[in-house]
Amino acid sequence: MQVKKGVNLSNLKREMYHAHKIMGEVCKEYGVHACITSGIDGNHEDSTLHYIGQALDFRTWWWWQQRAKLRKVRDEVQQRLSKISIYYQVVISGNCLHIEFDDRKTWIIKTRNLT
Repeated sequence: MQVKKGVNLSNLKREMYHAHKIMGEVCKEYGVHACITSGIDGNHEDSTLHYIGQALDFRTWWWWQQRAKLRKVRDEVQQRLSKISIYYQVVISGNCLHIEFDDRKTWIIKTRNLT
């Protein structure tokens, strides 16, 4: 899969390598090309998981034309990642597909179980 020039993929958590692999498989199956546009770099909100290596952004140049196909790709990627962990989230954000591994939910689940 193509990586945009200047994107920093160092220090990604291992969970993001699973996301990268699955995204590549799904894109190949759907016959689409995607490019990683953000790893631990870029301009994001302070609360983003990008800066700690738990998020990736993918862009393709056809998504803005075929939103239904984008939703199918998102759903397929989410389904496959969910088999690995409940902490993956796959979100359409503009012309990008944002994938993150948000294990901060662990605290919420543990807190709920205490009450």
